[in-house]
Amino acid sequence: MTEIDPNSVNEILNECAQKIVQPYFGKLSKEQIKRKKDNSLVTEIDIKAEEFLKTYLKDFLPGSVTIGEEETEDNIRILNRLDQASPVWIIDAVDGTNNYISGNVNYTMLVSLYQNSEIIGGWLYAPELRRQIWALKGQGTWEGGKALMTSKLKSKLNSLTGSLGGQLRKDEAIKGLFKGIYNVGCCGLEYIKIASREMDFGHFRRVKPWDHAAGYIVIREAGGISRELGGGDYKLTVTPEYGLLVTSNEFLYNCVEKKLLSVLNI
Repeated sequence: MTEIDPNSVNEILNECAQKIVQPYFGKLSKEQIKRKKDNSLVTEIDIKAEEFLKTYLKDFLPGSVTIGEEETEDNIRILNRLDQASPVWIIDAVDGTNNYISGNVNYTMLVSLYQNSEIIGGWLYAPELRRQIWALKGQGTWEGGKALMTSKLKSKLNSLTGSLGGQLRKDEAIKGLFKGIYNVGCCGLEYIKIASREMDFGHFRRVKPWDHAAGYIVIREAGGISRELGGGDYKLTVTPEYGLLVTSNEFLYNCVEKKLLSVLNI
């Protein structure tokens, strides 16, 4: 496995945030914001920060290549780099763009490292919240100098808090099942909350590599579970038919999965 100094990647993310991302937080003009083909928003800062991270990460790890969310907009074949032997940096420079535009602190910067058909590193950075979590395969999940472990509690559904996408969150069959259901509009922050025991589960219907690769290894190295709903282990090259379910432990995965499959009539 490629040897990586995780703190060097943290420093690259910090520099990108300080120089490019944070100065424009909540301060963008209308001219700096556009809509993509799927009608989601993208800003000049998404693109500039992605270019910064691509350049610095490739310099940091010679021979590596990159996949950035924004560069795939006009060239989806860039995803074929996942099939190469070279290490691949997967980048979402601003996750939670709507929050970032509106001045909501709930946005993150996501970077992961992929090689030989597996995710070997992940970094989640929430600049305004000053939270930076990373994981390397076989080395655990860390925030600062503290190792993180997901909750091992075998709780009942009505004591759990989690996140669900819009369709499920509004379903009448969901109401009253859980203690609390949230959607902060930022995948990275939801992964941070599950890894640090602030939330028990998350179900993500829209699954793209740049949104979930970093969170996947952060949760797995912290002892949690991340699998396709009703399926097997999450693979970047396969889009889960019913989305991705992330929980703090195996017991909760089985409980939440059973209930969601029932609600979705699967």
